[in-house]
Amino acid sequence: MIVQTDEDLNGIQEISDIVAITLKQMREYARIGMTTKELDNYGAGILKSYGAKSAPFVTYKFPGWTCISINNEMAHGISSSRICI
Repeated sequence: MIVQTDEDLNGIQEISDIVAITLKQMREYARIGMTTKELDNYGAGILKSYGAKSAPFVTYKFPGWTCISINNEMAHGISSSRICI
């Protein structure tokens, strides 16, 4: 996205704040033994409560609302009911 107006800039700031809140709450919610799918579902609920949508989920049909990478996963980890924190 190219920011062209004050409205664009305000929208970027608003979603940035929502993402920061979501990440903070997900960190606080995470527990040893929890699956990444459970954590993703929790994060999705927070985003939805703000009326936010996951761009990868909406645009690319990414199989989750968040990207959670554990240990040796480099980036864009797909949540799973098999992968535990």
